[in-house]
Amino acid sequence: MKAAVNLLWVVLSILGALALAHVVGIVNPHEKVNGLWLVVAAACIYVLAYRFYGRWLARQV
Repeated sequence: MKAAVNLLWVVLSILGALALAHVVGIVNPHEKVNGLWLVVAAACIYVLAYRFYGRWLARQV
């Protein structure tokens, strides 16, 4: 179960990095930015930040 959860976080991180690369223009520099890539990148970053902030907060309290 723990391996599946870790795999999920790795896949989410890779998806977020790929979406952010599309938004910045690293992957296809001459293509216009699609709004979906921006939403996916923001959602992945938000979920990962929430996870790490929650873990940090749990250890502090």
